[in-house]
Amino acid sequence: MNVCPFCYDGNACAVASDQACWCFNESIPTGLLDLLEGDDLNKKCVCQNCIAEYKKSPAKFEVKLRHNRNVSD
Repeated sequence: MNVCPFCYDGNACAVASDQACWCFNESIPTGLLDLLEGDDLNKKCVCQNCIAEYKKSPAKFEVKLRHNRNVSD
């Protein structure tokens, strides 16, 4: 759970710690969660940077994501 499924950077997930995770207080857009593939939903944590990037421009985020997925295939 420590790697963002979109950018593959660290996501600072603290769910497994004794502290509350930062994401408990974050509004994560449904549209962003809809972009998770397969079993990633409820299993992988999106990082703060990807959430902010998506909120700023969902369309640009999706274009970048499609490009990154095509490059990695």
